[in-house]
Amino acid sequence: MFSNKTVMITGGSSGIGLALGCALRQRNANVVIVSRSGTKLKSAVARIESNPGKGSVSSYRADVRSFLEVRQVVRAIEKSNPIDCLINSAGIVQPARFKDQNIVAFKRAMNANFLGTVNVCKAVSPFMLARKSGTIVNVGSLAGFIGVYGYTAYSASKFAVHGFTQALRAEMKPHGIHVILVAPPDTDTPMLERERSEMPPETAAINDSAGMLSAEEVANSIILAMKRKRKLVVPGFEGKFAYFASRFIPGVVDFVMDSKIASVRKRKSGT
Repeated sequence: MFSNKTVMITGGSSGIGLALGCALRQRNANVVIVSRSGTKLKSAVARIESNPGKGSVSSYRADVRSFLEVRQVVRAIEKSNPIDCLINSAGIVQPARFKDQNIVAFKRAMNANFLGTVNVCKAVSPFMLARKSGTIVNVGSLAGFIGVYGYTAYSASKFAVHGFTQALRAEMKPHGIHVILVAPPDTDTPMLERERSEMPPETAAINDSAGMLSAEEVANSIILAMKRKRKLVVPGFEGKFAYFASRFIPGVVDFVMDSKIASVRKRKSGT
């Protein structure tokens, strides 16, 4: 499926995006990673190239928050190879209690996570529509289904990604373009390391109950979903359980989260 196919990955210099680049290289895809961090791109390309595979590996620097930058990169890629698959993995998270978080943090989350996804889809989709083929994968989050303490900005941006992806899938399907939503739980990435140092203890306690996956596990789940043309993939057993519980027994999910929060506060108060 991936041999000689060109896959564009945003956020490809680290985390899930980098793991996807390595896994797709092993499947002989032409991997194109995009990141706003120029210093990370070089080492990311070298790491992807260290994996066995016959496809090419290239990189472009662009900030997904800028539609003009993204459009310029997409046009450059298309001149060499048509983009067969787009994976939107770029994103940010800045956990904090709502009372402590300023409006700038909300704008930053929406611009990077939601509008960044929209910008890339808007730049790539015209080429896919003209060819009447392609796959778009948008990486959301389990926190895009379940609003979590300390994630008022992040959850809002990921809920927006989920709604956008569902609507986009309905519009793209008649044109031969398959759209997939990915909603991973906590994933062992550099972003999570930074996040852990900032998140309130209540948030950490809730996240621990949903388990944590490696970036490679999430990448493999995404690749399997692409092969099987799934609409939604929630990697990991704990993630799947939390997702289905939120849909069918939401009261239980609320009870568990409220209990975690109360337990943390009880420890903090020493009672």
